[in-house]
This record gives sequence, structure tokens and C-alpha cells, in this order.
Amino acid sequence: MLWDRPARLYALADAESNDDYCPYGKPAGQYLESAYRQWQADARAE
Repeated sequence: MLWDRPARLYALADAESNDDYCPYGKPAGQYLESAYRQWQADARAE
């Protein structure tokens, strides 16, 4: 998995035109959040 999280995020309105690997404001960001929350829940259940 490859992504980037810059120290200063671009404006959310600029996410669609932003072509770097940062998932902020992009569909991948929603996926990563969902997957992370599921991983957390799974880890707590063990």
C-alpha cells in the first residue's frame, strides 16, 4: 500500500484535482478509515 500524508493538507475542495498519493478527501481515504476501524475492532475482539 502506498500513500502520503503531508504535514500541511490541501483544502478538501482541492482533493479531486490533487494527484499525489495522499488519500485525504478521496475515495481511498474513506476505504482506509473503514479498514482501520475494522482492524481495530478485530484486534479488540481477540
